[in-house]
Amino acid sequence: MLPLEDGNILVSDTRNHRLQLLSATGEPRSTCGRAGTAPGELNSPTGMCIAEDGKSVYVCEDGNHRIQRIRLSDGASLQMTTGGFGSGDGELRYPEGIALAKGSLHVVDSINNRVVVFDAATLQQKFCYGGMGSAPGKFNEPYGICAHPQVKLWRDGEGAGREAIYVADQLNHRVQAFTLDGTFVRSFGHGQRGTAPGYFSFPHGLTAWEDLLIVAEESRVQVLSVKTGQPLQVFSPPGGGILWGLCLSGRESNTSAGRGYVVNRDRSILHALKIR
Repeated sequence: MLPLEDGNILVSDTRNHRLQLLSATGEPRSTCGRAGTAPGELNSPTGMCIAEDGKSVYVCEDGNHRIQRIRLSDGASLQMTTGGFGSGDGELRYPEGIALAKGSLHVVDSINNRVVVFDAATLQQKFCYGGMGSAPGKFNEPYGICAHPQVKLWRDGEGAGREAIYVADQLNHRVQAFTLDGTFVRSFGHGQRGTAPGYFSFPHGLTAWEDLLIVAEESRVQVLSVKTGQPLQVFSPPGGGILWGLCLSGRESNTSAGRGYVVNRDRSILHALKIR
């Protein structure tokens, strides 16, 4: 799910193999893509990020094991990775999340338990980081990812002024932070499944906003301090179901609250959020 500058929301309609454009209040605007493997066709699209031109998006295709850049105006394919299914250089196995930071795409290569970094202009692999495990910097089926260009404080002033990459380490029940070169910085959570504030249960979607880290997990959304890792707010949207993608789209009018959305995968609906 991706907020656009015009206030609309772009949603990966995974099971329908398409992207849907919705208004800020949820009304359908348009769709693009259809099931298939040809350029412009999609197979189980998941994570997305806006390209530097502001007019196209990079899309993870879980079923085609590739990244494709799609023009928003007409759904045309502009670029795609060519490595295919696998664990070698340029290859992917079920890519789930993607984030753009300083000309590089950080792609969550879920079943390979790594983040693969591609040059955004050429879609050629630059390097990767991670690997299977529970040690710091390792992953167990990671899912969501986000870049936070505005972060100033991670912990005790460490990393002031640098950009961070956050990864939802799903089966390790934690979120990990890295520098743009893949160096591990710190983790959020306790590395084991739990329901108390500060613990995670299958974290999926995440985003960072100002000094907050917002994480969608199994059945709730949790807000933590980027600086200390302390939980600040925990809430569960009504109706139950597993929560998945998450995005913030700016501030509520005339308030300091953040406005965002979270996907309820089981019920195929979006919940509107207000982050204070």
